[in-house]
Amino acid sequence: MTNTEYVSYFSLWAITKAPLLIGGDVTNMSQATLNIYLNREVIAVNQDSLGVQGKKINSSQQDTEIWAGPLSDGSQAVLLLNRNSPGSVMITVKWTDLGWPANQTARVRDLWSHQDVGTFSSNYTSPNIEQHAVQMLKVTPVH
Repeated sequence: MTNTEYVSYFSLWAITKAPLLIGGDVTNMSQATLNIYLNREVIAVNQDSLGVQGKKINSSQQDTEIWAGPLSDGSQAVLLLNRNSPGSVMITVKWTDLGWPANQTARVRDLWSHQDVGTFSSNYTSPNIEQHAVQMLKVTPVH
C-alpha cells in the first residue's frame, strides 16, 4: 500500500473505534509510518469516551463515501473518502447528514494537517481528495 492508503486505512479504523494495534517492528518503522501511528488527534477520535462507532452515512457520490460519528464534546468526527475515483474529487458533507439543522454553523478542523479549516454554514466541501485518500475532520457546531 502507499502512504496515502495507510492514512486512509488508519482513519477508517479510528472512526469505527476498532482496536489500534501495531503489527510490525516499531524499531524499524519509517518516519511516515510513525507519523500515522502517533497522530494524537486521530487517536483521540478512536479513544473518545462516548465510544460510539462512526458509520457510513452517505455513498451517493460515485466512488466516494462519507463516514461520521458523534464525539463526547458534541462534535462529530467526519471522514471523507475517495474510494476509487480516478484523479481527485471534492466531497460535500451536509450538516443535515450529521443530524443537525440545515442552517447550522460549524467549525471544521482537519485532523491530519492539524489545521482549523474554517467556519461553515449548512455544509463543508473538501478540497480535491486523491484516489484512495481521505480527509478526516472534527466538525463542531457553533451555538
